[in-house]
Amino acid sequence: MVTSIRSLVTMPGKVFEYLSLAKEIQGIAKRATGAEIVLVTAVGGDPSTVGYIAQWGSLGDFEGGMAKLMADADYRAAVKKSEHLIVPGSVRDQIWRHA
Repeated sequence: MVTSIRSLVTMPGKVFEYLSLAKEIQGIAKRATGAEIVLVTAVGGDPSTVGYIAQWGSLGDFEGGMAKLMADADYRAAVKKSEHLIVPGSVRDQIWRHA
């Protein structure tokens, strides 16, 4: 089992506008990959940080899900709509293997 975490920082004053689009992205990602995608916001640290967390059966499942997501036109369009709301260079991906 692996957990994937994507985090990003929204532009100053744009966290709520981004969260509206993030919920759309979350739904598209769930439809495209079949994975349960959890949308989270930071409580400590930078309050403009938003994250997406998903669990996968294996690294292969993760890779397959990402391939489906990257091929999904609705996902690409939603991400494009959100570009101006994200601090450039702030997107971080992590993959964690369960112990």
